[in-house]
Amino acid sequence: MFAVAHEYVESAFALAGIAGNARRERCSGRSLEDLQSYLSECREHHDAMIHSLSAFRLVAPNSVVKAAETVHDTCHELINLALGGTEPGANLESTQDHWDQRKAAAREARYDLIEAVRRTFGIEGTIPFSAKLESSWTVPADSPPRADISFKQPAG
Repeated sequence: MFAVAHEYVESAFALAGIAGNARRERCSGRSLEDLQSYLSECREHHDAMIHSLSAFRLVAPNSVVKAAETVHDTCHELINLALGGTEPGANLESTQDHWDQRKAAAREARYDLIEAVRRTFGIEGTIPFSAKLESSWTVPADSPPRADISFKQPAG
């Protein structure tokens, strides 16, 4: 189920990025005909999400399936707002505030899905994607490790 969740969330992240790029282009005056490449990318990622959603429905508890469906719905909202007129119910005239609210809702839905999957496996203590962590990648090599960090040795 982790692989399915990873593919699903990865496609949702990609769709949000594509929608943002398409919205900027559309708001700058480009026609829908000029944005066909965005629609093609959206279809590709949407197909991957539908495939993963079907897998969730086969093996995941209801909480995970519902969270995945919410992610799917928020992706549709972003695409509708970005490419106004391309899907039923689409609205290009959305305000920046409304766009920002829907992006935040999509981000929250993705996080909720990750939490639901982790809860299924009894994994606690997630770290938000926006967190800034010190690691060997962010701390210069000549800096000593922090004293409050401990490493557990494998049993055995």
